[in-house]
Amino acid sequence: MRYLIILLLSVTCTLQAAAQLTPFKDEKGKYGYKDEKGAIIIAPQYDLALPETEYFLAVNKGYKEVTENGAVKVIAWGKWGFLNNKGQQLIPFKYDMVKPVTNGHFIVNTGAKPWGDEWLTGGKWGSIDLLQKVLFPPKYDMIREAAGGKWLINTGGKFYFNANGVLPDNKLPGKWGIGGNDGKELVKPAYSSLQLAWENNFIAQDAATKKYGLLSFEGNEDTV
Repeated sequence: MRYLIILLLSVTCTLQAAAQLTPFKDEKGKYGYKDEKGAIIIAPQYDLALPETEYFLAVNKGYKEVTENGAVKVIAWGKWGFLNNKGQQLIPFKYDMVKPVTNGHFIVNTGAKPWGDEWLTGGKWGSIDLLQKVLFPPKYDMIREAAGGKWLINTGGKFYFNANGVLPDNKLPGKWGIGGNDGKELVKPAYSSLQLAWENNFIAQDAATKKYGLLSFEGNEDTV
C-alpha cells in the first residue's frame, strides 16, 4: 500500500509538471517540448506531438506526411505513446490513435487502418489510465467521455479519425450504451443516439422504435 501511494504521488507530481510543457517543431520536422519560458525540456525527436493536457504528453514515432498539390497526404501513421515531463516513457509506443480525456484517463485504439489521405478508421477502442490500468478493454467501435464519471460506448458504428478529431459515418451509427469509471457496462449498447441532457439524464433514441425519451445515468428509461 505504501508503495502504491508513493507511486501515485510520483505520477501526480509528474503530470502536474507535464501540464506546463508545450510542443514545438524544429527545422528538421521533429517535435519536442518547451516550458513556459521557452526553454527546451524535451529535445525534438518525435514525429508528432499532441498539445499538452492536464495530465500527460502524447507523442508519436513513425508518422510521416507529404504535400501533393497543396494537400497533405499521410504515408505512415506511426505509433503513439506517452511521456512524463522529463521525457521518460510512461506508456509504450503501441497505439494506432489516442484521444485525451479528463481525470488521468484516455482512450486508445488498436488495429485502425488508413482511410483516404488524412484519416484512419476501424480498429477497436478501449480506455486506460497512466498506470496502464485497463478501464475498458479494446472492444468498442468508439468511446466518449460523458459527465458524472460515465462513458458512452458504441458497438457497430463506423468512425473516421485522426489526431485532430473524430468524424462519424451517419450511415453506420451503430448503437450506444453507458459505462462507468470502473469499466463496467451500466447500459448495454442499444440506442441509436445518446445526447447529454440535464440532471444526470441523456436524451436517447431507441434503436428499434426510433422513439426518443430520457435515460438516466443508471440506465433507467422514461418513455424511451
